[in-house]
Amino acid sequence: MLFTTLPFAAFFLAVFAGHWLLPRPLRRPFLLVASYVFYMQAIPQYGLLIAALTLVNYAFGLTLRRRTIEHERHEEARKTRKSFKSFRVFRGISWPSCSILPRFILILAIVTNLATLAFFKYAAFLLDALWPAVRGVHAGATEPALAIILPLGISFFTFEFIHYVVEVYRGQPPILNPIDFALFAAFFPTQIAGPIKRFPDWVKQLRAPVRLRDVAADRALGLILRGVAKKIIIADMLAPVVADGFSRPDRLGFLATWFVIYAFAAQIYADFSGYTDIGRGCAMLLGYAVPENFASPYQARDPGEFWERWHISLSRWLRDYLYIPLGGSRRRWPRVCLNLLLTMALGGLWHGASWHFMLWGVYQGALLIGQRAWGWFLVRVGGLRGGLPALRRGFNRPPVARRELPARKRNPSGLEMGSGDNHHRVLLGQVVTLHLVCLGWVLFRAETGPLAWTLITSALHPMRHNFTAGFLTLAPNALALPVVIMAGAALVVLRGWLGTWLAAGSVGWANLAARWATWQARWEPRLRPALYLALLLLIAIWPQGAAQRFIYFQF
Repeated sequence: MLFTTLPFAAFFLAVFAGHWLLPRPLRRPFLLVASYVFYMQAIPQYGLLIAALTLVNYAFGLTLRRRTIEHERHEEARKTRKSFKSFRVFRGISWPSCSILPRFILILAIVTNLATLAFFKYAAFLLDALWPAVRGVHAGATEPALAIILPLGISFFTFEFIHYVVEVYRGQPPILNPIDFALFAAFFPTQIAGPIKRFPDWVKQLRAPVRLRDVAADRALGLILRGVAKKIIIADMLAPVVADGFSRPDRLGFLATWFVIYAFAAQIYADFSGYTDIGRGCAMLLGYAVPENFASPYQARDPGEFWERWHISLSRWLRDYLYIPLGGSRRRWPRVCLNLLLTMALGGLWHGASWHFMLWGVYQGALLIGQRAWGWFLVRVGGLRGGLPALRRGFNRPPVARRELPARKRNPSGLEMGSGDNHHRVLLGQVVTLHLVCLGWVLFRAETGPLAWTLITSALHPMRHNFTAGFLTLAPNALALPVVIMAGAALVVLRGWLGTWLAAGSVGWANLAARWATWQARWEPRLRPALYLALLLLIAIWPQGAAQRFIYFQF
């Protein structure tokens, strides 16, 4: 059931009406049932999978909390008894320890979740990787055929379960109500493609439920309309061109290659952020807040800032539960580089059981290492203070859109400006970062190494093929609208770059931006209904192509 289809619209209207018409004690059980109906309409038997994982992790959370409390009491008693050891009568007594039991339960919980994820998502991939060695030992062995259908959203709710048990182990109180915990895992606006929720934020919302009159309906409807427009007008219209270009890259010249690469960058952003916008809007109408997952990622100045703006919930999860436990940036330089490579390689593999996803993750890790090396060069060799933010940026700080630093300047686009930055360096960093990210998208999208290599070499070698060849082979009957869409996307990106550049180098521009913000705050509420109506009419009259699944449904 896609978010952009009429069946989902009818389903959500029924859920919205039933949720707010029911008495408050029945609303969460009703939402839980609705979430399972939404999840099971594709493959009903996989509803049992998420139910089983929910029960197992709920039990793990209660057991961990109980054992952690026992451990804390034991430690207090041990400290008290330790003071008596100086007396001769107590010197021969051995004091037991129970600290190993909570750790064992935590490891068991993590292994259970990862084993489930590995079976459904990576069993065929591991079999293909290991089968040559097996065939070398047993020459006559026949490779078994695995017919495993990947459950929708398993990567997302598995990571939420791991986050839950780890935080309970660290001292957070568990969710005692089983219905509340089951709803945390199965909440349908975020169930299939995220964002990855944090359960302490979820518990706060459960303790202070929102009333219907307090729901920001205009903002929620705006998010839903914006998300549907991103999906239908941008992502779905660019999908055929992207598929055609990535299937036969040898036909493309330099300009057509970059057009296809830019088109996929726009497609994956519009597709994924569009899903997030629709999910956030639906959750808001039901009285729940879902974390923001994107913050103008193509305005980033460097790869580290890109990951603070792109798929923010996954970036924070990788930072908190993988990068920092590996040692983070507190180790020596070689170990920091290894931590970055491992974190991003596993983050790439999280996206899919394929080598090109892992290679894309390694590429992103190499960009983060190169960024740190460049920051070190600016500080040690160039003596520039502007290198310090680049040297320190990475997985060690929260998303840029959520930070408030009074000591630093902030332009209207939300980009933080350090005291050592100048507008030329900022603009150059944005341009270079965008193109490095786009080259990485080639590794993400191309299904084989030769296809990726052909696209990258064509993009980096203007005279390798005919400079303008390939445009007529890109679905010529449907190329007009994608060209218009890409022109609009380019204007949006260039407008953001221009605003950043002017804000960094001109005080007058900052004053003009402040006046624009004041005018916007005054007139936007009055113009919002007309804008929403215009967007709704545009969606209604827009040429409808073949319905495309959201890209992140496969992850």
